[in-house]
Amino acid sequence: MFGMGEPGQALLQLERYHNSGRDELAEVMCSQFVENFLSKKCDVQEQIHLVKGLRLLSSIYFARDKLKEAQKTLSSLHKRRNKLHKIIEKEAPQLLEKMTSPAEDYRLQGKVMQKAGKLSKAAKSWSMVAKFEPLHLAGLCEAVLFLGPEKGRDKRLLDAVNLSGPVMKIGDVFRIEPENKAHIGEIAQSLVIALRKSNSGDCKVKADLIETEIQAIISGEQAENARLQAAIDKLDVKVDYYEYG
Repeated sequence: MFGMGEPGQALLQLERYHNSGRDELAEVMCSQFVENFLSKKCDVQEQIHLVKGLRLLSSIYFARDKLKEAQKTLSSLHKRRNKLHKIIEKEAPQLLEKMTSPAEDYRLQGKVMQKAGKLSKAAKSWSMVAKFEPLHLAGLCEAVLFLGPEKGRDKRLLDAVNLSGPVMKIGDVFRIEPENKAHIGEIAQSLVIALRKSNSGDCKVKADLIETEIQAIISGEQAENARLQAAIDKLDVKVDYYEYG
């Protein structure tokens, strides 16, 4: 198939197809990509390509509402990812921090199971997201929105929001993001909706505070990126100290 001589480039092309909505073509090519590696004994680099391919194929199946295929592919993904983790842990531990967190795979599995009507399995999947990434605002928010605030899901979300810092305006979107982990952040308004689903007074107070921060940014009373502004202010203090000290 196209790009098989360069698997990394092939994956990038397949991701472009998926992101642009060309999922029928992406499915055909990605399934061929995955089968190519499943049919042989893979070295470490090939295992990495296989895991990435399985993750992408799972996402494509979900986008196309092929939920049985998505579940089967996710099951294979978990096994291959765990195998790869053990290999890298033994042979190249410095690469472990570069691996995609299992939280992303369980987050996708939660959405697949919820859409398939398997709510208990969806709940278990989203609990695994919290296990691997306690501050995964996107996953914790989805769990509350899709399954409800019960069984401590609202408390886990509230704790994560409280530990993730202020509302920031990124482009035209208001978001809350754990420091140095933008990919697990969430749109601030979605967090407000999720927190308001709870009967907890603390959750409702936090929802009000988030909305207050959004209005403060709109009015110019709060910096669009308070975290960055604090760092700049701290740098200015150091400059002044050495200039006048």
